[in-house]
Amino acid sequence: MLLLSGHQFRNIFGPVVLVATPLNFLPAAFGYHVVARWFKAKGAFGSLFAGYMMASVPGVLIVPFQFLPLVAGQTGSVAATIVSAGIIIWVTVLDFLAIKINYNLTTGKAIAIFLIFWLMLIGRLVIVLSVIITVFVLMAFGTVE
Repeated sequence: MLLLSGHQFRNIFGPVVLVATPLNFLPAAFGYHVVARWFKAKGAFGSLFAGYMMASVPGVLIVPFQFLPLVAGQTGSVAATIVSAGIIIWVTVLDFLAIKINYNLTTGKAIAIFLIFWLMLIGRLVIVLSVIITVFVLMAFGTVE
């Protein structure tokens, strides 16, 4: 069994975070880029990807507020929820602005690109969950072996 000391963990954790974090933003940035291309928008994927990652930086501010319920109980939970919602709205507006600025779009087109991508993502999730539920129901009735 491999055990790492605190120093070794820090040496591994930094590079892993530097590689893994951009990979989290890649699918959404690519989705925005594809939808923007449907709208005949002109802009580079690299600059959208960088802007999208930078727009998400304020999301780090949510972390300290997640510990508030431990200190302040129910009141802390309510405060953490309000602050987290505010930060999520802030990050969403910055994501929207990254799309708008990168492709030099009107506000309406930028909102359409943002919403179409998320509606497509939710639609795919609904389809996948429907297939999974259907398979389980068919298995329960003995139709599928």
